[in-house]
This record gives sequence, structure tokens and C-alpha cells, in this order.
Amino acid sequence: MKRTTRYILTAFIALVILAAITERPARAAGTPAGVTISGQATATYDYDASPQPPITAVTSFVVDRKIDPIVTTTNNSYVSVAPGPASQALTFRVTNNGNATQDYSLAAANAADPFGGADNFDGANVRVFVETNGTPGYQAGADTATFIDELVSDAATTVYIMADIPAGQATDDIAAYALLATAHDGGAAGLGALTAATAGANSQLGVDMVFADAAGPADGARDGAHSAASAYRVAGAAVTLLKSAVAISAGNQPVTGATIRYTIAVTVSGAGTAAGVVISDPIPVNTTFVAGTLTLNNGLLTDAADTDAGDVNGTTAGAVTVRLGDLNSASPVQTITFEVNIN
Repeated sequence: MKRTTRYILTAFIALVILAAITERPARAAGTPAGVTISGQATATYDYDASPQPPITAVTSFVVDRKIDPIVTTTNNSYVSVAPGPASQALTFRVTNNGNATQDYSLAAANAADPFGGADNFDGANVRVFVETNGTPGYQAGADTATFIDELVSDAATTVYIMADIPAGQATDDIAAYALLATAHDGGAAGLGALTAATAGANSQLGVDMVFADAAGPADGARDGAHSAASAYRVAGAAVTLLKSAVAISAGNQPVTGATIRYTIAVTVSGAGTAAGVVISDPIPVNTTFVAGTLTLNNGLLTDAADTDAGDVNGTTAGAVTVRLGDLNSASPVQTITFEVNIN
């Protein structure tokens, strides 16, 4: 009777151990796909005050491949553009948050404005390039790859959506785009086959393809892809004038007979170009213009309406006129000076 009891107890303990370890444990974050993880449980016990031989049970499983691309934009707000220029960039980062090397195909898709505005135009010649030479900012002729090849686990790379902005767009027009990165099999040069999720029950000793990606603006959750959006906004050109006056004679006091020097500083901000900028400044009442004192950027201009940029009492009666041409935010400050005497 004792022997029968012992066998039943031994079989019961073994059954409990086996049941406890056959449930597949969660995969450890960062563990590479294909790694075999084994575990052994041991039971020791006494029976009738006598130590019994240890009972062991071993189980193993293989870590699955986690497919989890993450796309983010590095644009904290709109990318300001002017109407008309080609090859304007939206910037993104694609991270392989999975546990195996992956390739990624890339595509640009129309999207809702992530900054809260209303998308109301499309760019032209929209394309996608991967940064390949490590130099920040899109480099024409260098950044030519159109897919991500062999991105190892936890690594990231920069991707650009490039678009030409149509001429004639109005200030504050918006074009929003999402970058969509879709997982492909890694392991060799070139874009691998589209990665497919493993269907059916988990294979404990095989490598399943498990989609773990979140939803983005151009994709759904657990679909082997991810996306993020950014947007262009058309910005005009704003011209700013700063005018000052200082007495340069009569003890630097603005008294009768004193000479006053006026300085006008002209700057341009915004993404656009201010075309044909002309500055006109009427000579103040109770003053007389001092001939030969009109300058632009320290260069003397004639008072006559001739071939240089300025004139006095020529283009406009009783006024100083200076033609600055086309200016944008990259143009240096344009500085105009002239002098008058107080009558």
C-alpha cells in the first residue's frame, strides 16, 4: 500500500510541474528573435521521513520576431515654404523597435494636418528619400535611397518627404503628408519580401512573426507598418522698416539750422520673397533736403532720377525714393540714409 501511494504522489507532483511550465511565458524585451529559452523546474520532497529522488521537468520555447516600426516627425511645427520652390523637405525618423533586422518600404500619403489647421492643397512631384551620408538636411545627389535597408533592432534613420510647392499658393495654405514605413524581411541587401504575420496558433519551437505596431495617421494597429504626419504652410514675406533720426550738428540738438540725419533699416522675414520693394519717404515739412546725402548701404546715390537705385523729388515730388528690388529673409539689412536741415 505504501508503494502505491508513493507512485501516485510522484505522478501527481510531476503532472503539476508540467502543467505549470507548459504555458508560454512573455518574451523579454530586446531578446533577439530565434533565441531558445529553456527552463527547468525541480521538486524535492521527503516521504516517510526519507529523501526522495528529485523530480525535474524541462520546457523550451523560441523567441518570436516582434515587428514594431515607429515613425515620428522631427518637425515641431509647420515647415514654412514660399509659393513656387522645388524640393521642400518634411523630416521624419524611422525606428526599428522590433527584435530583428528589418527592411522598410516608404511612402508619402495625404494626411490630416497634425498641427490643427486644414489641409487645402497638394504638393507636386512628391517623393521619399532616406538620409544616407549622415549630413543633416536633405542632400540632393547624396540622399537617393528610397527604402530602408537592414535597419537593426533599436536603430533609427532619417527620412525626408520632398515636394515642390505650386506657384500661386496663398499665404497660410497647408499641405499635410504622412510618412508610412512598412516592414519587409531583412537579412540581405535590397528590399526584402513584405513581412507577413504568422497565422494560427503560436509555434512554441518556431519563430512566429508578431505584429506589435501602434496605429498611425495612415495605418492601423498591428499591421506591420507605422506612420506620422507633418505639414507645409505657405508663408508670405513681411517687410519691416525701422526709421531713426539724429541731430549731427548744432551740438546734436534739433534746433533751427541743425542738420538731421535720417536712417531707414529695411528687413524681410518669412519664407516668401518681397518683390520690387520701393521705399518712399516724404521730406518733412519745415526741413530742406541736403543735396548729395542720399546713401544705400553706405554707397552714395545721386539725387537725380537716373540709373541708380535712388532719387530725390524725381519719382515722387517732395520725397526720397529708393528702389531695393526683390528681398527675402536671407537678404542683408538694407540701410538708407539722408540728411535734412531744419528751416
